[in-house]
Amino acid sequence: MIGRTISAASMIFRVIAIAIGGYALTAGVVALSGIGLNAVGVPLNDAMLATVLSGFIFYIAVVMWGFRDRRTLIRPIAVLAAAALTMTAASYLSPWVLAS
Repeated sequence: MIGRTISAASMIFRVIAIAIGGYALTAGVVALSGIGLNAVGVPLNDAMLATVLSGFIFYIAVVMWGFRDRRTLIRPIAVLAAAALTMTAASYLSPWVLAS
């Protein structure tokens, strides 16, 4: 890693991609966790409050993970995109699964 520089455009793209991907992943995790806590008997208001507050810590951890490896740009973006799509789809589909 010594002697390698990163272009400004690459760093700007990384910041934007990790910020948006991390937000999407955190939103999916918070929604799915809130629905899951509600399904096991926690009142909806308490479940959503607990998951939203823990979502701030989760978002910071995701952003820190995204900047951990400076050598590659594809891996963090691919992992964030796949996880965000999975969590968001699961959170949208879970009310129908829980209702049946």
